[in-house]
Amino acid sequence: MKFASGSLLPLTIAIPTSMIVGGLAQSNNNAGWTTASNGVSIAAGVAVTLALQELVIKPLVRRERPYRALDSVRWVDSSATGYSFPSSHAATSWGLAVGLSLRYPKWYVIGPSVAYALVVSLSRPYLGVHFPSDVLTGAVLGSLVQYAFYKFQYWPKTPRSSTGAYFSSAAVRGPIGLGIALPLGN
Repeated sequence: MKFASGSLLPLTIAIPTSMIVGGLAQSNNNAGWTTASNGVSIAAGVAVTLALQELVIKPLVRRERPYRALDSVRWVDSSATGYSFPSSHAATSWGLAVGLSLRYPKWYVIGPSVAYALVVSLSRPYLGVHFPSDVLTGAVLGSLVQYAFYKFQYWPKTPRSSTGAYFSSAAVRGPIGLGIALPLGN
């Protein structure tokens, strides 16, 4: 369980970085730009999730970790400090799983990413550093933020107003995934 928890940070850095670098290496085609854009979007979603948790929610809620709050809880992971609610490990692992699954809806992406997120999430109460509600809330938060970033990245390419403004195609959006409003029509 310590290995599952400890492996999250390297994977959180490696997955989006490899998507960005790999996509930019094949930037002459739309698939490369899409891959790089997906990597940037997933990384941004993880960053926003962690900032929201660490800078807003945890300081507001100030929930003590189980090993501090309960005498009967064994403490296996000595590196966990700070507040407990919500679980950053659960939020990050589920955010990665949802981000990858939405962008690459194949069984060989969804299955392993969900299994990994589940193992990381279960490891946190096992190690005595989170309550189950911390893990559940973190999983929901990470999933929702990644879903929002996915929806933003693939914003509809239909008229957005009566002025006839359209959003550009994915090939023009570039690696950041931001659309550019183009006034078309009268």
